Amino acid sequence: MLHAVAELKSNRVMRNVDRIACNNGKLTYECVWGQSAEWTWVCAFGLDVYDWARLGDTANHSRQGCSGFYRRTDNNPPIAASSATRVVHTFENVDRLDPFGG
Repeated sequence: MLHAVAELKSNRVMRNVDRIACNNGKLTYECVWGQSAEWTWVCAFGLDVYDWARLGDTANHSRQGCSGFYRRTDNNPPIAASSATRVVHTFENVDRLDPFGG
């Protein structure tokens, strides 16, 4: 999950993610497609519903949101989907398990 979160945050900085937001920003989904070490196309995604990462014990544990990977059976990204950038840049990633955290 660390890699999925880092991939999303890195591409968000570059304004290179597909995003759906609804319910006045209470539900947000972001994703970006990239190639894995095995050269298969995978989608890194993050999902936030009512800022649920704050619902855990954040006084004793770091925030953890919903993130992960999936792939299509044909091993190709959707047409016009955002593709992960290979540009290396630094960004602050305090909440390493929360795709929408700091």
